[in-house]
Amino acid sequence: MRGEMALASRPQERFPLRVTRVEPVAVAKDKKNVFMVKAAFSGERQDWWRPGMSGVARIAAGKRSILWILTHRTIDFLRLRLWW
Repeated sequence: MRGEMALASRPQERFPLRVTRVEPVAVAKDKKNVFMVKAAFSGERQDWWRPGMSGVARIAAGKRSILWILTHRTIDFLRLRLWW
């Protein structure tokens, strides 16, 4: 999967990235369940990057129809309940 990241120190700049691994176990962080994702930058390394910098990443997960968005949880629930 591909995506982009904006670092907190320069939010106007976006850097392309590629997901290399999604950890299969959720971690509780700030009263939310979070899945840890490892990614590698697709472009060149910048000279001003430092260890420990933080930011926000957006990962392209694909397009879904409005019907799928509205009904997938109900359908998944029914599939699990009716499965013997």
